[in-house]
Amino acid sequence: MIKHCTSKFSTLLDKNLIVAEASDLGRNWFDRIYQDAMDAGFTLVSRRTGAETVWYLNHDRKDQDGDTVSWVFFPTNETLRKQPHLKTWTVEVFND
Repeated sequence: MIKHCTSKFSTLLDKNLIVAEASDLGRNWFDRIYQDAMDAGFTLVSRRTGAETVWYLNHDRKDQDGDTVSWVFFPTNETLRKQPHLKTWTVEVFND
C-alpha cells in the first residue's frame, strides 16, 4: 500500500479537511488498498506519532470540461474503529 507522511499535507481544522496537491505526492500516489478489492486510496502516516490511517477514494470532482479538479478520500471503516474522531474528516488532493 502506498504511504504518505502528513508533512506533505495541510490541515484545515475548522473544516475537518486535510489537503495536498497531487504533484507533491509523486507519481502513482494512490493505489488499491486491499489485495482482494478494487478500493483505491493510500495510508497517511502521522509525522508526530507514526500512527497510520487508511483513506479510500470516495469520488472525484470535475470541472465543466470533464477534467479532474480533485480527488476526495474518506477514512476506511478499519481506520474509524481505531480512530473514531476521524468520522467527519476528509482528505482532498488537488490536481495541479
